[in-house]
Amino acid sequence: MLKKAVMLVIGTLIVGFPLYASLSNGGFESWTGGLPDYWTPDDSIIVEQASDVVHGGSYSAKVTLITQNQSLADFIHEAVSVSENTLYTLDAWIYDNDDAGRGRLIIRWYDSSMGYISTSYAATYSSDMDEWQELTFDATSPAGAAYAEPGIRFYDVSSNWDGDAIFHVDDFDLTSAPTGPETLTIYEIQGQADESPYVGETVVTYGIVTGVFGNNFFMEEQPGGAWHGIYVYRGGTSEPVVARGDSLRITGTVSEYYGMTELTNPTIDILASGVTVPGPTMLATGSVPVEDYEGVLVKVDNAVCTNPDLGYGEWEVDDGSGPVRVDDMGYSYTPDSGAMYMVTGPLFYSYGNYKIEPRDENDVYEYPTGVSERSLLNNMVINVNATGSVVN
Repeated sequence: MLKKAVMLVIGTLIVGFPLYASLSNGGFESWTGGLPDYWTPDDSIIVEQASDVVHGGSYSAKVTLITQNQSLADFIHEAVSVSENTLYTLDAWIYDNDDAGRGRLIIRWYDSSMGYISTSYAATYSSDMDEWQELTFDATSPAGAAYAEPGIRFYDVSSNWDGDAIFHVDDFDLTSAPTGPETLTIYEIQGQADESPYVGETVVTYGIVTGVFGNNFFMEEQPGGAWHGIYVYRGGTSEPVVARGDSLRITGTVSEYYGMTELTNPTIDILASGVTVPGPTMLATGSVPVEDYEGVLVKVDNAVCTNPDLGYGEWEVDDGSGPVRVDDMGYSYTPDSGAMYMVTGPLFYSYGNYKIEPRDENDVYEYPTGVSERSLLNNMVINVNATGSVVN
């Protein structure tokens, strides 16, 4: 059987934008003193320049394994800079037509002082076949890794060993790409709990703007309702300008600010404008101040102002099921004590209280004195279910 080639290519892991740990002379085109520049062979292999078995360019490296001692059979590129806890991918094209040996990819990891940490080994070996074959090797750099030495280790096949095994290698490269942030729904971010399970993580999510308050805003995903809304905080950043009805893709950090789940440090992509905003969730006032509706556009009706001044621009309404606060984050309103209101707005949480935040004058409606709803309220508790229909 002809003793032919192993050809090695370290390829690209395609996840986002690739980051290259550049290898010098990966194609074995540059040689000095009979050895390829930037490469070091172990004592149990002989490396020679070859032009007859080539994958790319004019030359490859012919490697002859002359011992069955695998601890001295590595062919290694000099150290290149890497990042810790990062996924790197080696892709190997193999032409291995020698049944006396085989090879597999390896990466040695070192710290910033070139202190050895560990070696990662591919699970797959080259096979004896009369055609090119591909090996793929993914390895995550360990904590503290600052440098890596990629290469290949050669092995004998003892049952077929006849004194040597010949390979050719060519076209090395090393690539990596950062793992992108996880894409989650708002419902998943909220986690159906007081605190998001993703606090501190960078995530991607989608939603429709339901209310803008200065530079900050609320957004909600269809179909709306409990756990489907979230507050986006961007401090002094005003660009891009967003408006109610904008459909957004946001990459941001999940944060808990004194109990309020937020997306902070957002990168915002406006996908469309003028999109239908999820309708407000109709609730009894006593059902509003709970974690489920944090960030959600809500609406209460037939609610009497039971306290027109709680301080700091806040006031209170109650439809008989329990009170809820109304705040002035976006719209300041002076209510009349005892008057009946319909109030709409996203639900915010601060200083230990949930608050409806009207967006403008259209979100606060005061019923005229003497309407039937007022007389009804004196005789029964009016609750509003999730569909907006009135029930006794």
